[in-house]
Amino acid sequence: MDKKRNETHLFPKEKKIPRVTLSTRRGIFTGKKNGTPPGDIGFPLFSKKIKETRDGKYLLATGTYPPQIRCFEVQKNFRLKFVRNGTHEVKDFKILSTNWEKLVFLREDKTLEFHTKQGSFYFLKLPSTAPDLSLDPKKGIIYVPTLYRDIYTVDTAAGRFSNTFKVSSVSRRTCSEIHPSNNILGCGTNSGRTDFWDPRAPSKPIGCLKNCSLKTEKKINPVSSLRFSENSNVSIFIGYASGDIVLYDLRRQGPVISKNLGNNLPITSIKNHFSSNIAITTDIHHVSLWNIKNGKEKAFIKSKHKINHVCKLRESGFLFLSVENPLITVKLIKKN
Repeated sequence: MDKKRNETHLFPKEKKIPRVTLSTRRGIFTGKKNGTPPGDIGFPLFSKKIKETRDGKYLLATGTYPPQIRCFEVQKNFRLKFVRNGTHEVKDFKILSTNWEKLVFLREDKTLEFHTKQGSFYFLKLPSTAPDLSLDPKKGIIYVPTLYRDIYTVDTAAGRFSNTFKVSSVSRRTCSEIHPSNNILGCGTNSGRTDFWDPRAPSKPIGCLKNCSLKTEKKINPVSSLRFSENSNVSIFIGYASGDIVLYDLRRQGPVISKNLGNNLPITSIKNHFSSNIAITTDIHHVSLWNIKNGKEKAFIKSKHKINHVCKLRESGFLFLSVENPLITVKLIKKN
């Protein structure tokens, strides 16, 4: 294959930085263990969300046009397994099973659409618009944080709404995240506050974190993304619209460390690296790898296309970027 064709949809060549190496050529994506991503994984116009199944064997992505869900097989050279067309754009989706067979989609028309192995299976209309979904995979509970009203829970086994979290705040919810071990639900708001809920006591939040004094201080600094640390039960990353990322210890009010990407763009994604000391944070045009101990940047990627979503494969260094371009951008982050 022509070398120029291989590089057309990748980011410009990046400067090598010690300890964290970013790939700049297609040829680096080789090896029988993790497969070689082909140059044609993408959508007719662009992709919106991309996620890995819990068994690590499939990659699921949504895109347009028409609204679609596409499944790629990780262990078979990222071969396209199937395509399903939808009737409405998808804001978010969750993988209910360990593989691709059970899915739920949050559609733009305030509807949850459930899929099984055979295809579309069940629809559930929401009372209000929601920014995203959070899932407790052990109990099969979906949390729907609507923008202005209460937080609804959906029991996937029963196929209906269950408990409702009563919300008295007038702030608009912008994002949500559930703790992987203790099931605490975090909800960010446009006022800069993050509320925490215990599903066993849905009557009121069990605590909150208010926007701390950041270098780019603003009167209103909405929360744009949340991520509980996979390496600590008491740590959470909070991304703000100002481009700040703050690491909090839930046992105290003040931040552990804060960093600004310097682009004045909302933080849209926070991921974990191989190392427990490295965080991968993203805004709509940049990806930054930085040390959470001292705040120093280890690597930086700039995209000429708007970044909609980021997925890092858990057992490898493959980094997939859903961008405003037909092809999904692929990068490789090495451990050393």
